[in-house]
Amino acid sequence: MRTTARATALLGVTLLLAACSGGSPAPTDQSKAEEAAIAFYKADTVTQCDMKAGETESRRAECKKSAATTITKPKPYDPANFSAEPHTAQAQTWRNGYGVLLAFTPKEGTEQYAVYGVVPEEGSWKIADWNLVTATEKNQSNVICTMLSDPGEKC
Repeated sequence: MRTTARATALLGVTLLLAACSGGSPAPTDQSKAEEAAIAFYKADTVTQCDMKAGETESRRAECKKSAATTITKPKPYDPANFSAEPHTAQAQTWRNGYGVLLAFTPKEGTEQYAVYGVVPEEGSWKIADWNLVTATEKNQSNVICTMLSDPGEKC
């Protein structure tokens, strides 16, 4: 009887802890890909070198050296310069990962867009390809596939 009461109490505590642990579902692969695209957008050019897919260690080192000497985006993202945080406007499967269309609005500017091809690599999500997108292109039904795919590749 005493063992049963202890087991029941233990089960109750376990269920209570499980219920209080957030209850939100684990992030999906798509949400991880979306987060990787936003992180890449916000990163400086040196940090972006580690976020690119398909790079060897020596190519990453070359990328960092080049990025450090020819900085094109020393501080690419400063919340003070934006009236809207970068966010996912659209996402869909692409190759073995996801294509993510980001929207962001600089202060006193119009909404802008970029599309990122994000793939799993070495236990994380890396950027395989990216392009800036115009407002007109953004409204095309297959903008992600069109902007990321190689010529002749089926969408």
